[in-house]
Amino acid sequence: MKWFFAICLGTVVISCQNDSNAASVEYEKIRPKTSKEKETKQPTQDSNDVDLNGFNRDSVALGMLSAHVIDTAHFLDRFTSKTEIQHILLKSKNAEFVFETWRFRDSIARKNAVFNWLDRFGEHEISVNWLKPVNLGRKPCLILFNERSVISVTSTSKLSVPQWINYQRVNFPKDSVRYVLTGMPNKKCQWYRALTPKNLVLCRP
Repeated sequence: MKWFFAICLGTVVISCQNDSNAASVEYEKIRPKTSKEKETKQPTQDSNDVDLNGFNRDSVALGMLSAHVIDTAHFLDRFTSKTEIQHILLKSKNAEFVFETWRFRDSIARKNAVFNWLDRFGEHEISVNWLKPVNLGRKPCLILFNERSVISVTSTSKLSVPQWINYQRVNFPKDSVRYVLTGMPNKKCQWYRALTPKNLVLCRP
């Protein structure tokens, strides 16, 4: 595979296998099911001076009700400055999310940090090979590998990939999503290459 190395609603996913035999797949088949009834109450910020506007603007609509900065440590923290790191506990009506971001000076610094992290990934410090499907843990998770940043989200419920890609696209339009990694409990993860925010390529080993 020549690609070296992170979904909006209605995203089309195509399968990529060694630059050939691409097949179109409707994203509706893998998108999390949502309730037909939408929460009409406007989410409000809770405390710790975390601005929820980026999560709740109309084009993102993650519906976060509260946010708290959490005191935690992560392997990626050592690769960038404290001012470029976020560890936040977010709560919506039906779920909790651990939202973490790391911003780097350039794409090379981001790649270096990511490959070091994948060598010792997660609480059990497993080795994760690039684009290879493995079991990542016991919670739904999503990682966006952007040009100059990484976003990691774990949740108590299934994650909406299009909404989190929209979060990155709307709030940081110059820092484009390059690869997406998704994981579900007791299942092997899936890797996607982002051709555009609405078009992901499923990468097969």
